[in-house]
Amino acid sequence: MRQIVPLLLLIIAILGSIFYTKPLYADIMKLRADRAQYNEALANAQLLDDRLTKLINDKNSFSSDDLARLRAMVPDNIDTVRLAIEINEIAKKYSSGIKSISLTNTADMQSASKKTSKAIANNAVTIGFSVGMSYDSFIDFTRDIESNLRIADVVGVSFTPDDTKFIYTFNVTIKTYWSK
Repeated sequence: MRQIVPLLLLIIAILGSIFYTKPLYADIMKLRADRAQYNEALANAQLLDDRLTKLINDKNSFSSDDLARLRAMVPDNIDTVRLAIEINEIAKKYSSGIKSISLTNTADMQSASKKTSKAIANNAVTIGFSVGMSYDSFIDFTRDIESNLRIADVVGVSFTPDDTKFIYTFNVTIKTYWSK
């Protein structure tokens, strides 16, 4: 009987280890893995916070004139009427105004066709318009659009000759952007 009690206690200890301690040990290992993930997330958050602080400091180092020019280049929203007026004013320098204009919001086109991309951080609007002028005036006109403070990409140009001498109707398509 004296040998049975220690053997019975040994069996109880082994069973207790299997049925009670082993699940607790597994829970502890899971909590350690979670802690490692949280520490990694905390380190990434600290890196992002440092990056944000650096970007804020960089932004604060810009002069107010530079920030105003940046907002003019890529405005917070698109004012299509003002943009059409700007293009018309440039065209008037060359004895021509805009004959027709059409606007297409490319962000709407992308969402409608479900071809959105996370790489596109800005919205864009495509503007098509017609102007009548000589070729030399058109070259100067495109240079003025190019040197305008607002960012605009000329994405298409076509022309047809008019009945008058050396005057063409240019159909121009440009794309301009604004930040979200």
